[in-house]
Amino acid sequence: MCKINELDSKGESFVLVTQISDEQYTMEFSAHLAKRHLNRNLNNRFPDVEVRKERGALSKTLKKIMYFCANKNDIRSCQYIIQMNEIFEQDKVKAWYRNSQKSTELQDWYTYAKQTFGQNLTPKKCNYTLFLNAYGNVDAYNGLPKGWHETSLTVTQLKKLEIPHYKACVGFNESYSHYNPILRNIIPDDFTDKENDFTKMQKKKKNEEDERIQKLELTKKLIAECLYSINKEAKRKRDIQSDARDAAYGFGAKYPSVHYNLHRARNEKEALYHLKDIALRKAIQKWGLPPDGYHEFGDMNRDMYTIESFSFHINEQKSEVCLGKIEDEIAAERKRSIRPERAVKILNRFISE
Repeated sequence: MCKINELDSKGESFVLVTQISDEQYTMEFSAHLAKRHLNRNLNNRFPDVEVRKERGALSKTLKKIMYFCANKNDIRSCQYIIQMNEIFEQDKVKAWYRNSQKSTELQDWYTYAKQTFGQNLTPKKCNYTLFLNAYGNVDAYNGLPKGWHETSLTVTQLKKLEIPHYKACVGFNESYSHYNPILRNIIPDDFTDKENDFTKMQKKKKNEEDERIQKLELTKKLIAECLYSINKEAKRKRDIQSDARDAAYGFGAKYPSVHYNLHRARNEKEALYHLKDIALRKAIQKWGLPPDGYHEFGDMNRDMYTIESFSFHINEQKSEVCLGKIEDEIAAERKRSIRPERAVKILNRFISE
């Protein structure tokens, strides 16, 4: 407990919340805090807050006093109070509460607000809604909202399961002299069982798929189809990298999200080409495949090999037969008999045996 006449003597930055009726409150800032951005931030983010110029309890002159309504039975009203307190806590602001304008005895506002407005704020009663910042995600620097947890499921999977979800900003990392947000998918705790059931089902499917791959006979046709699949997937990643490069560094560049797509596509492309190169060399050695000839590319000459009507280039030239010059990029067709994810697993098994 504290008395109102003791506040200014401490010289601290604080907020004084006064209850003037059952549902109406006023908010007054200390002299130092009134000059900061906090009161402007509150006024911009909470449209229901009314600002009046009056004489307050902390000053004999006119100053800005904020009026707001809060009903403990109204879920949205309770959410406003909790989010308001999060702003105070982020700025490390002390907040005091008094139950009437005549009262001189003060108590901690955070404790009062939690007991009065925080009891009913379960995710289900809030209809699984959270406040979003100006960037469309949830501020979670100081921890996730109560009743929510981080999930490893993707947005596509969450939509398929019809689970409410949000992107939460849990911090920032510095990359290329810019601070990029670290975003995580969060879901309510009420859907934990549904999440676990889906995860177990996905794990079971993965194990069954791995067992089927182990039983496959690694024929020339199968290996050729797998090589074709990852080769075209690598070219698709190449096209994504090219488009992202134009968006990241071109006129009117978008930053920083496209840089993530740029570097991810480049890394995935290089990994696929590396796997293709190792698997193709093993196929050449295992089945004694001769080169059909070589093509002249812009950077080097590459031998071409044919496996079961599929043609592949390799980063070397042993043949002396020139098949021509290739100046344009080879297209990335989408139609493939084997999915790239499955092809990668089959080729990894082929290399290891």
